[in-house]
Amino acid sequence: MEIARAAHEISVRTLLMSFSPESDNPRMPEEIIASISSVDCIILVSKRSLTFSPDIVRAVKDGKRVASCPRVTKGMFVRALSVDLRGLSSDTRNVAERLTTSSEALIASGHNSEAFFEIRSRRAVYVDGLAREPSTMTIVPGGIVGIAPVEGSSYGELIINGSISHLGLLRRPIKVTIEGGEIVDISGGHDAKRLERLLKSYEDKNMYKIAEIGVGVHPLMRIRGNATEDESSRGTIVIGLGENVGHLGGNIVASDHVDLFLKSGSMFLDGRPLVINGELLVGDLYEKGRGR
Repeated sequence: MEIARAAHEISVRTLLMSFSPESDNPRMPEEIIASISSVDCIILVSKRSLTFSPDIVRAVKDGKRVASCPRVTKGMFVRALSVDLRGLSSDTRNVAERLTTSSEALIASGHNSEAFFEIRSRRAVYVDGLAREPSTMTIVPGGIVGIAPVEGSSYGELIINGSISHLGLLRRPIKVTIEGGEIVDISGGHDAKRLERLLKSYEDKNMYKIAEIGVGVHPLMRIRGNATEDESSRGTIVIGLGENVGHLGGNIVASDHVDLFLKSGSMFLDGRPLVINGELLVGDLYEKGRGR
């Protein structure tokens, strides 16, 4: 309602409609589908994700500009837009280009834990927070970059100490062991058991496969247990499991996609630092980091 009111105050003609989706990315009610054709821009504010609803995907193809705000709180929305959005877009594209042009990634998470990922010939995908042209979509808060590693190439150990998309904040770190591109062991306390139960509940062996590695770019986002914000948090490293056939362009078909968020970690691309102890190196910081 407040977004519609703000649009009205700057003389933008608005149409406010609502419905109650029971799952992520459902088909839209017929009356909403009919109304989509009469608008130029669509803002989606929802507790369930509508980003990849078939009707929204079609609307983007038909020339609409879309800003999707899944699980976004009022505070998150205000912080998301309280930055230099063009600067955020530039940094996000910069990180995506570096991932795309690299052959391998090394992620270190402390306690002598590190893991290797081959990303040769893979293209990073990104959400930069802007939808300025027809047929473009963004996700608020923006600042999201991910890439699908070559299937079967990942190995090593990582300490997950931030949050998990389906479980929220972690009270204690979780150690995951990766072999042949999939998680083969999960250890730790209560949260480790929660992750084990979550993955087991799918009854799908592909849910253990490494689907994505990524980095958050937005400077005003923090890990708070809300996946929409956590994956955008600047310097946060993301390890995705399961499905990656869709927008990530991978080859893993799975029941779902689960993100593990790692804070204060480091990422090196072809031996050059991208993130050091949770600090994202972009612009001048990257040039300084190349000498490390």
